[in-house]
Amino acid sequence: MGKNMALGVVEGIEDGTTEILYALDEMGTAVMSETNDVLNAFQQNVESRADKISSFAGLFDAVTQNVKVSAQS
Repeated sequence: MGKNMALGVVEGIEDGTTEILYALDEMGTAVMSETNDVLNAFQQNVESRADKISSFAGLFDAVTQNVKVSAQS
């Protein structure tokens, strides 16, 4: 195997490694972005649902009922 051929193989390996690392970095960035989008949407939905539940017809308000009591009840 000639010196030039060996250098060509090494350069090919280095180029391939660089391409793989670049692709992995891009995939990692895309996954992080999508994960953040999903988490933000989830948080907004949780907050919206909590607001709807807490404001539903005074669900968590104290209920008072006036009862007339007499000696003949």
